[in-house]
Amino acid sequence: AKFRAPLVNTTNTLKDLRVPLVEVDYARIGEMAAEYFLHRGFRHFGYFGSSWTGFSKDREAAFAARLARSGFRLDSCYAEYLPRPPIADSWKGVDVKAHAWLQAL
Repeated sequence: AKFRAPLVNTTNTLKDLRVPLVEVDYARIGEMAAEYFLHRGFRHFGYFGSSWTGFSKDREAAFAARLARSGFRLDSCYAEYLPRPPIADSWKGVDVKAHAWLQAL
C-alpha cells in the first residue's frame, strides 16, 4: 500500500488484510471433501491443518459443518508451518504430534 500500486492478495493465509482477494473457495473445498468421504461410507473423520491460517480454518469449518449435518464429528490436529515452523515445532515435532493424534483416533 505504501508503494501506491495496485495490490491483490492471492493467498488466504491472513484473513484480516484489507485488499482484494483472488483465491479458491476453501469453504466449498471442505464441504466437497466431507461429501466425498460421507458418500463412500466413512464414519470417522480427522482434519490436519493450521489453527490460524485463513484457508485452513475455512476448509476445516466447512468440513466440520457438513459432517455435523450428517450427525458426525471431526477430530482435528494442528501444525503451524507457515510462514515457517517455530523452533519448538520442527517437522520432527509435528511428526510426533501427528503420530500421537492418529494413534489416539
